[in-house]
Amino acid sequence: MKRLLGMTSGLLLFTATACTPAPSVSLSARAGNSQALTSPEAPSLTDADGLDATLQEARIVLRDIELDLPADANCEALQTDGEAVVCSGEKIQINGPFVVDLLTGASSPSLEKVKVPAGTYSRIDFRVDDAEEEDGLLAEDDPLFDRSFYAVANTEVDGESVELEVALQFNEDIRVEQEGGIDVGEDAQ
Repeated sequence: MKRLLGMTSGLLLFTATACTPAPSVSLSARAGNSQALTSPEAPSLTDADGLDATLQEARIVLRDIELDLPADANCEALQTDGEAVVCSGEKIQINGPFVVDLLTGASSPSLEKVKVPAGTYSRIDFRVDDAEEEDGLLAEDDPLFDRSFYAVANTEVDGESVELEVALQFNEDIRVEQEGGIDVGEDAQ
């Protein structure tokens, strides 16, 4: 499942930041000694004016994930755990909510043990939703609490380090589909 999330994390990041109008948007900038990620994997973004920013953090809340079954599959033939992964009708649903780190693919609770049966799925749907108190996933002081998406990036303006922060509150379905379907190999996680 981690590989599946990795395939779509870029799409989720793009979609989450591109959703307009957002019911609640919070933007802030702080100057000072912000620590940037030094990992070579830290994504950099460049705007139209050539300003570079290094993404430090990007998290999203997924309420659930649904995969439309391959044409030759049915629920009776699939092995699901019946709790976290449920097969019903023509869909597999992975019940959340989950907080997904879009930079690492890690999630809370972990999706590492979730197995998706191999096949060519016609589409995958992600339900983005606000983190709610009853979910018990985040502390009230977490910047993602009561929001759907949170990201932090560092940049330099006039020789001074600036931290950019984006917090969005929205509920949206993100559909991923491609011609010929989405291949999920054996033991996909």
